[in-house]
Amino acid sequence: MGFLQLIPATQLNATYDSETRTLLVRAQGQAQNYTTGIHFTMKTTPDGRDTFQLMGWVGPLGTGTTPYDHGQRFEHMDFPGTHVVVEDAGHPGGVAVPVEVIPGAAASAAAPSHEVRRVAVGGSLELRAAVWRQRGATQSLDQDAAFLALESAGIQNPAGGSEIVWSLRGLKAGETQVKLVSIGGITPIVTSRTIQVIIGPVPAGK
Repeated sequence: MGFLQLIPATQLNATYDSETRTLLVRAQGQAQNYTTGIHFTMKTTPDGRDTFQLMGWVGPLGTGTTPYDHGQRFEHMDFPGTHVVVEDAGHPGGVAVPVEVIPGAAASAAAPSHEVRRVAVGGSLELRAAVWRQRGATQSLDQDAAFLALESAGIQNPAGGSEIVWSLRGLKAGETQVKLVSIGGITPIVTSRTIQVIIGPVPAGK
């Protein structure tokens, strides 16, 4: 079982799209094996300053590190100023990260593409991934239990091959991320698939 904590970054940057009022914060670095669910959490200090914490679920501990590159959008935000403050494992007190203002089209291109799924409150959502055959492979799902409850997980065998299927139930309206993490091989290979989940009314035809 992992512990949620600050993780280190070797590079931090931030861009702001003034047309859509979207801030994109990005971190790159080497994460301790095994780290999953890397994300930014925004908090407001008593003096009204927004601070971004770079967090991840660390554990069980393994040998070495794995490179990561994580970008996250914060929408409907006023211009944060010339810099934002980011806390990571190397800067628990926060470090100032300059904000680059870029055109709307460039801001969209700079953001990582994520798969987007929708589920109604109380509805069920199925997520699937091909079963890894590497030696000692593990596959896990990381979700925010405040928004999505894991109801079941199991292996199915459709015509195309074996799949692991997770069934989730939407708990409350909002937007969250789910990460499917696969680890395997003698020299461990780690892959991560990020899915943006919107919980609320599902448009017709979705």
